[in-house]
Amino acid sequence: GDVSRGTKKERKRVVFAAHYESKVFPEGEHFEAAVDSAVPVAMLLDLARVLAAADSDPVLRKVLKKKRPFDVQLVFFDGEEAFGEWTDTDSLYGSRHLAEMWAQEERVRPHEKLSNIDMFVLLDLIGGAQPQFHNYHPHLSSEEYAALARIEREVTVAKRAHRPTSRSGVVRGAADPSPHRYFDTSRGRYRGGVDDDHRPFLDRGVPVLHLIPIPFPPVWHKSSDTLENVHWGEVHDLTRIVRLYALSKLGFL
Repeated sequence: GDVSRGTKKERKRVVFAAHYESKVFPEGEHFEAAVDSAVPVAMLLDLARVLAAADSDPVLRKVLKKKRPFDVQLVFFDGEEAFGEWTDTDSLYGSRHLAEMWAQEERVRPHEKLSNIDMFVLLDLIGGAQPQFHNYHPHLSSEEYAALARIEREVTVAKRAHRPTSRSGVVRGAADPSPHRYFDTSRGRYRGGVDDDHRPFLDRGVPVLHLIPIPFPPVWHKSSDTLENVHWGEVHDLTRIVRLYALSKLGFL
């Protein structure tokens, strides 16, 4: 999916991505895949709604037409999960195909060129309790990670995060006075990474910001990965943080 404009120009873009298919398990085993990866997909759909609303505002649109530093592109991958055991060839089917296609720069449009990607932001496994996101690629995305940490601090100070919240967004209690941090620049570097849909782009030199928590949510690849087990306070917090990050990249903030 693509919500960018000005696609005839050689403008840099920020890509937000998630995979929309779910793991195939033995016949008869039910798997809803709420955190893996319905919630990240819903977050991108929310981002599309927010950006479309901003783009339809005549005042903001006039400003953005002149000053917008980046385009935004939303990508929804199929085939992230392995059919059997995870290997380099049995996984990441959609992202491997797209990265290979976009790498043929002489054959694609400006908004499809890998060289025009300023940052590739991948969301995965979101919806568990107290997720910890690490700066997996500090040589590529330390400034982006720090921006997320700053946004989290600001919305926390404003009491717009770390509150008990229902699925519909109704706040059901006071903000946590000593909240767990989703993004913490004081954490030591996480040694290693997580193989995911960002890898085919990372291997081709694209800057990557990987938003996946370590440790994984305890419901990962289990039948308990359902809507009933989603922690909605965290989902609303992270949706707001990603939304503000995207708006700041576009020059709204």
